[in-house]
This record gives sequence, C-alpha cells and structure tokens, in this order.
Amino acid sequence: TFDVLASKGVIEAETADALRGAAGLRNRIAHGYALLDVRRVKEEAKTGIPALRLFLDAVARAAGL
Repeated sequence: TFDVLASKGVIEAETADALRGAAGLRNRIAHGYALLDVRRVKEEAKTGIPALRLFLDAVARAAGL
C-alpha cells in the first residue's frame, strides 16, 4: 500500500520505506515473530513515528482535508 501511494505521488518514497519498516516492527510485536528487543523498538520509533505523521498529513491532503 505504501509503495502504491508513493508511486502515485501521495507520499514520498522515503516515507513509504519508513512505514514499511514500522509495519514490520508492528508485525513482530503483535505476532511474536521474534523476541522483543526494547532497544530496537526505541530506535525504530525515532523514524516510524515521524513517518506515520507524514503519512497522515499526506492522506489528509489527498482527501482534501
């Protein structure tokens, strides 16, 4: 989904990359794919949270909000 939005110019490619990483982290946490590494969560949150904000802003703009 993030790649499609980036290809349509709704979000930047860098935002799509960061969101893909955030989604992967979410899957690891929610589904227990790996042991939870708190340091890794903290590091990934540094890019994941700002990327989510950029995503929400882009979607709101695309929706005319």
